[in-house]
Amino acid sequence: METKISLAFLVAMALLAVVVLLCAVVAVAAWVGEEKGLAAGVIGLAVAWALVTAGFCWPWDMQYHRWEKTEGVVYQSVGRLVGTDGGGSTEQFVVQFRDGRVRRCDDSRCSGLVPGLTLSLWCIRDWQWASTPGYKCRYAGVHK
Repeated sequence: METKISLAFLVAMALLAVVVLLCAVVAVAAWVGEEKGLAAGVIGLAVAWALVTAGFCWPWDMQYHRWEKTEGVVYQSVGRLVGTDGGGSTEQFVVQFRDGRVRRCDDSRCSGLVPGLTLSLWCIRDWQWASTPGYKCRYAGVHK
């Protein structure tokens, strides 16, 4: 199965690594320079930054931070209008494959799907509070 780590997760981890590394350098320099209070404060900052990053990366399972290419033969595709917070609406497409998998396609190209086409999607697990997690997907192509 082809996978790609999400860009948001990669940026969060890179930023975390840079901040922790900089804090470690400053803390060591402060400790050597007899500024133990500054060293403790910088270490506290690094720990706080790590906790905030961990909070933003919830849930802590990689299936929520990894795009997976999925492919299957379309059984049916149905468009649904979904309300937005601003009072407007957006259309999403629910694609059901012949093997029973159901995926949400957030691309208007999924409006033209007909049964029997082989569809490729890039999907990432979508966590839902007090509900069953699903998948949100991006269009990757159609084959006959």
